[in-house]
Amino acid sequence: MNPWLASAIVVAVLGGMLAGAGWYRRRCAPHPEVPRKIVHVGMGLVAMTLPLVFERALPVILLAGGAAVLMLLVRATAIGRRVGAGVVEVERTTLGEVYFPIAVGLLAWLTWDRPLFYVIPIAILAIGDALAAAAGMRYGRLRYTAEHGFRTVEGSMTMFAVSFLAVHVPMLLLTDVGRAESLLIACIIALLVTLMEAASWRGIDNLLVPLAACLLLVIYESLDVPALLLRLGVVTLLVTFVLLWRRRSEMDDSALVASALYGYLALMVGGWQWLLAPLGVFVLRHVLLRGGMDPDRTAAVTARCAPHVHVLHMLAVTSTSLLCLLMLVRGGHDLPLLPAHALSLAVHWVFLCIVRGPRAGASGDAAPVRRWLVTGWLTGLALVLAPTVIVAGPVQGVLFALCGAGAMIAAGAIMAVVARRMPAPGGADSRLALLRAVLAAAATASAVGAWALAATGPGR
Repeated sequence: MNPWLASAIVVAVLGGMLAGAGWYRRRCAPHPEVPRKIVHVGMGLVAMTLPLVFERALPVILLAGGAAVLMLLVRATAIGRRVGAGVVEVERTTLGEVYFPIAVGLLAWLTWDRPLFYVIPIAILAIGDALAAAAGMRYGRLRYTAEHGFRTVEGSMTMFAVSFLAVHVPMLLLTDVGRAESLLIACIIALLVTLMEAASWRGIDNLLVPLAACLLLVIYESLDVPALLLRLGVVTLLVTFVLLWRRRSEMDDSALVASALYGYLALMVGGWQWLLAPLGVFVLRHVLLRGGMDPDRTAAVTARCAPHVHVLHMLAVTSTSLLCLLMLVRGGHDLPLLPAHALSLAVHWVFLCIVRGPRAGASGDAAPVRRWLVTGWLTGLALVLAPTVIVAGPVQGVLFALCGAGAMIAAGAIMAVVARRMPAPGGADSRLALLRAVLAAAATASAVGAWALAATGPGR
């Protein structure tokens, strides 16, 4: 088919869906999510047929980019909000309708030569997400906290079931992957994308879920049964941990799920060594700071923490570590990435001691802040940074530890000044999360730079 004609047909179909959803919402007054999910499924089904219509990926990428711009205009203009009322008028804040076409364009760019790896992620997103929402609205009884208030266990179970079928059936029928491998791949991907959907906020799962599914398909396609069983066991252990620990954690459920996903990524990409620092922070947090806040302060902090702020704090804590993992995948083996990852978490531990320590920041007195700054620095060096340094090796590790110790105390001193000026304890503000991420990244980068100068010598 002529690409211009095909593009015009696609645009007309998508425009008709938007207009029809808006008319349905005005005429029948359904639940706000119903017309939105109808468009969601319709867009996904149209996107899944595009490899049959276009020979090249470029028209699909251009259509996807145009659709994303159109969705932004629908949200930003009065006439757009009237036409697209069925998509944008929902009770929660979301940009999912913008992320969806972006995901389609990226998938077309990455997998156009392998249409199956393009179709499966879109099927997971379009069908799984919509049916999960429908099941949650109609049958949801068991709730857990998430960005927009709550999600339901019934909805997440539906997401898992649809994702499993969307991966297993095509892999079994249309590829050379063995039956056992196909079953295990489907189980792992379904679990991971369900966790990712549970941890997402403001519709970003429409971007992350299909891209993650595509990446996992590419990685796991060539693995044998023992390797897949190992990964399935790790995912199962993490899910069990989330279920057992959720009653004892101050994080909301979505942030706890995000931490489990981070642990899986660190273990699978970096190895067990990359879990030493997170485990050190976890143990210290529940030993030193367990009684650091009285019940009234804990309740006040919890009340101030909107769920998406919990997730933002989780992202702030792990952002530098995730960057180190990405550099490891890209081949940065000459850099001290493992100690740098541990240092970033040690810096965040110092911040946590300052902000959450007993009376720190509550009265504005400098003494408790200084005391917890020193406590966080010493324990962070001993139990967060040191174990990783030992594993990294004496030459790289010890030299980096010396560089990192100074960076930790400098970043902690800045955070101590901020903590004394905080109007209320707890650090639930998203701006503070951003500051923590920037300070941790700066401290880690300065330590890496100092290590590089010391390792190469001033004359080289």
